[in-house]
Amino acid sequence: GPADYLSVVTDQNIFISLYRFCLENSIPFLALGGGTNVFFSEAGFRGLVALIKFDKVSTVTGKAVVAEAGASLDQIRLECIENELSGFEFASGIPGSIGGAVYGNAGAYGNNVGEILTRAKILTFDGQIKFVTRDFFKFSYRYSDLKKNPAFILQIELQMSRGDST
Repeated sequence: GPADYLSVVTDQNIFISLYRFCLENSIPFLALGGGTNVFFSEAGFRGLVALIKFDKVSTVTGKAVVAEAGASLDQIRLECIENELSGFEFASGIPGSIGGAVYGNAGAYGNNVGEILTRAKILTFDGQIKFVTRDFFKFSYRYSDLKKNPAFILQIELQMSRGDST
């Protein structure tokens, strides 16, 4: 179904400003990453749909990977291979973005995102930016507390271990 408005957002700060604008003007707001696990009604969405396309990925302090919400799991996997980091192999072949993966605690082969996430930058529903740790999400099987207490993932940090790319 159709949406009243659609915005492709390639910058965290623009996303924050857009959300706050919608909040102040009572415009319904829906954020989507890869949209690989989302269905819409034919009735559409009466408000603004923001496609999260900010997707920078980098390695910091040797074993930590920082990724913006729109980064695909494949982008993160490639960053790990390039920097000889281990711990993200379970995500190979899982579609979607890291924001959605945190929301649903995506995983495979007995591992999941919640096990390696150390901290995140989020935007609360009242428009505040917060930096939170793993405990905030109350991860369990295919669950994060974002399903009960919604907030938007802006950026995450994953702790990896040294690996071998060969």
